[in-house]
Amino acid sequence: MEYLLNSPYIYVVGAFVLLSIIYYVVLVPKIKAKYAQKGEIIKESLKGQEISLRKRYFDSLLKPIADAVGTINIIGAVECMQKRTTGDLAKETAINAAGKVMGKLTGIGVEMTDNDDLYYLAITNTHLFYLAFDDEKCIECLAFPLDEIRQIQVGKGNIVDRNLKGGATGAEKLLFSYNGTDHTFFYNKQINYLPDQNRPTNDDYSKIYISVVVPFAEKIASLKG
Repeated sequence: MEYLLNSPYIYVVGAFVLLSIIYYVVLVPKIKAKYAQKGEIIKESLKGQEISLRKRYFDSLLKPIADAVGTINIIGAVECMQKRTTGDLAKETAINAAGKVMGKLTGIGVEMTDNDDLYYLAITNTHLFYLAFDDEKCIECLAFPLDEIRQIQVGKGNIVDRNLKGGATGAEKLLFSYNGTDHTFFYNKQINYLPDQNRPTNDDYSKIYISVVVPFAEKIASLKG
């Protein structure tokens, strides 16, 4: 104990802890406030252009989503996580674990189940859609009529969701019942990747957020009532 107290490392650790506290307590709030202010400035500058921007993006960068939905009347969309059941997760966990173990034993592992597909939720005045894309091609489309969806809830993902439902802690969580079956989707209020797997430019990201992501969130919120 005396050695630790006299060790120069204790000062290094103390300094690191102090800097961490300053960063998270002082700097992080300022950074968030700065970006929030910047977001409000962008939002104000685009006020009144949301509809035209939305049409523009669903005719270009987000066209694969519009084509998959089969309508031009899309209110909004967000990037989401792959919809998986508890059984799917258990199977994938077992396969991944087996791959790691076999790889250590033989040098040849079982193929991991992770993929590079992209997933989105899109909403119109009549339907909620879950879409999966592989190289801009829609490989799965689930459509839920809004007038048949029941018990809609919106919350945040937690540790249980991450382990049992394939969600992520802190992500938006959408739950509802359709035809007697409960459905859960996890998403973030953003579109980080386009259907062609490229990232939007900073300018497009901001405009997509205002004209596509925000309307999605607002429509979902209105369904809860």
